[in-house]
Amino acid sequence: MRAHYLDWLEGARPDLVRLHRGRFRRGAYQEDTERERVEGIVRAAALRCGVTGRDRYRSRPEVTGPEGGPGPEGGQQLRLL
Repeated sequence: MRAHYLDWLEGARPDLVRLHRGRFRRGAYQEDTERERVEGIVRAAALRCGVTGRDRYRSRPEVTGPEGGPGPEGGQQLRLL
C-alpha cells in the first residue's frame, strides 16, 4: 500500500515525495513528535471553528425555523443539537 501511495504521489505531487518518504519511513505512522505537532495544529483549528469534541459533529441535525421554532416546508434551516 505504501509503495502504491508513493507511486501515486510521484505523479500527483513530486515535490512532496521526499518529505513523505522521510515522515513515513517507519511504516504507516509518523514519528511521535511529528504526529503530536500535526495534532496540535488540527486541535487549534477545530477550537477556532467551534468544534470542541466528537459529540459536537456527530449530532443529528434538527430542522428549525428562523426563530428556533419548527421550520416551514421549503425554507428550513438546519441546526446541530
